[in-house]
Amino acid sequence: MATEKVEIDPTFKLLIERTRLLATVCDNAAEVLSEDFKDMVTGPLEGVRMVLALCPDVEAWDGSFSEDDIMIEPFRHDSQRYGPDAGVRIRHIPTDLSVESYSKQTQKENELVARKALADLVRNRWESQQEGQEGATARARRGRRSRLG
Repeated sequence: MATEKVEIDPTFKLLIERTRLLATVCDNAAEVLSEDFKDMVTGPLEGVRMVLALCPDVEAWDGSFSEDDIMIEPFRHDSQRYGPDAGVRIRHIPTDLSVESYSKQTQKENELVARKALADLVRNRWESQQEGQEGATARARRGRRSRLG
């Protein structure tokens, strides 16, 4: 029996991903907080986890730039007086980054420019997130050691 893949609205998928990330951050924060504050974090977090358990499983963003993760929208820029709409706005759903291009003659040329610019932005965002997570993990370890020691 083949399992059927359910199509999830991109915004809902993003909400689930971000909420799971927030729950992980709350878990990490609870580890380094005093007992009073730990209870303040873990109580509401249990309610969030119960709701997340009811949500469909979505894969967390892995740093890739995929066709499935972008929305392309043509538009007419104010500077464009004649001819068909040539401007293009592309949004990367997992990061909510977007890029516009309207300086080229055709929509296809603008799309190529915008895709390249967005791919660069997405790559930079992924790299900065990875660096930030490594720093947060190191700070959490130091915080636990100072509380225990």
